[in-house]
Amino acid sequence: MKSPKDITKSDLVVIGSIGKSHALNGAFFLNSYCEPKDNFFSYERLFFIKENKILEFKIKSKQIQSKKNVIKIAGIESVDEIKKLTNYHIYTLNEYLKPLEGEYYWKDLLNMDVYNENNEFIGVIKEIRNFGADDTLIIDNKSSQTLIPFVKDIYIKSVDTSKGLLIVDWSTDEL
Repeated sequence: MKSPKDITKSDLVVIGSIGKSHALNGAFFLNSYCEPKDNFFSYERLFFIKENKILEFKIKSKQIQSKKNVIKIAGIESVDEIKKLTNYHIYTLNEYLKPLEGEYYWKDLLNMDVYNENNEFIGVIKEIRNFGADDTLIIDNKSSQTLIPFVKDIYIKSVDTSKGLLIVDWSTDEL
């Protein structure tokens, strides 16, 4: 088992974030990115990154409030302390989450080259965001930025993480 000082950002995957504070004792509403949401609690090791340092933490308590998980981290005892961490991502180790065949994490798509079906270079994936309906690839090239909805079998034709290549059904005329 790796010690926290030996863990790098590439060892981690985001599984949630610290939401708004709850009460005065340092508790907060958990924003779980897991499906189902309670899968968050199945991971043995949890981390957040503060000032570029990876910090491991333990959950001290968990309760349900208005159908939402409220948790308290060991060592955080006041509302002021937890407010400083609001919106921080919560991570676990990649080794706990192995994608199935044909699946990948957002982080696996970052910096991939994007080409269309005519082998025309569109750019490089710099960011992935969700604006509500679908995840959206934000692709940079030297002269512009292109946003392409991440919808398989419509816009996304193939993903090859081993080659760092994504093929889309997107005309360069649309750029």
